[in-house]
Amino acid sequence: MASAHQRDQKMALRLAGFQLVTSLVLAGVLMLIKPAAAWAALAGSLTGVLASGCFAAVSLRSGEQASSARIVFDFYVGEVGKLVVIVVCMVAVFRYWPGIQEGFNALALFGAFLLTQAAYIVAPAFIEKGS
Repeated sequence: MASAHQRDQKMALRLAGFQLVTSLVLAGVLMLIKPAAAWAALAGSLTGVLASGCFAAVSLRSGEQASSARIVFDFYVGEVGKLVVIVVCMVAVFRYWPGIQEGFNALALFGAFLLTQAAYIVAPAFIEKGS
């Protein structure tokens, strides 16, 4: 029987997989409409996946035997790390990607990012926590 900590880690991996699949489907659909927007959406969604992965790695590092204060501390450190990853990735995209601010590209970038973050709401309907 797997421990609760191991189940949480498996759930985090499944959620990351769900986010990646969602990202690729969105990018594939946008590739048919406007390829530049598809690349922008891919950048936005990968930013979201990377940030979520950072949060999961840090917040789940304390084991089951950790004190409640340590678990809460890891959660807050994970959330700060997530925000830092988001800011750094978004600044890099807007600074080094020519044409990202034109037309539909920025909307695709932010929309895909928000879609990956919304996966936390939708994913539990598709992923069983106990398995």
